[in-house]
Amino acid sequence: MSHCTTTPVTAPVASDRRSQAQAIRSTLDHAAEAINSHHAQVLAAVIEMKTSGLHRSEFGFSALRDLLLSQFDFTFNTAGSIAAIARLAGKFRLLAEAATT
Repeated sequence: MSHCTTTPVTAPVASDRRSQAQAIRSTLDHAAEAINSHHAQVLAAVIEMKTSGLHRSEFGFSALRDLLLSQFDFTFNTAGSIAAIARLAGKFRLLAEAATT
């Protein structure tokens, strides 16, 4: 005859849950900081590309969005947003500077 033993499941202690939540929060904070830093770098590079006209002369694209989609594998929405901000960067210099720092 086979005997099956089970270990009773105990509810996590509140302090363990709090520690787990704090660890997850810390991980997400660091990831968000890294993502935002990369977004700022991408935007700065695309603004520089647009300002210098490199998207046309060196990459052969008249539309920034098409370049970002074709050459750099951005999603349609992301490429469109980056391209729109880059196009308006000259008009809204302060906002563009804030977005890239």
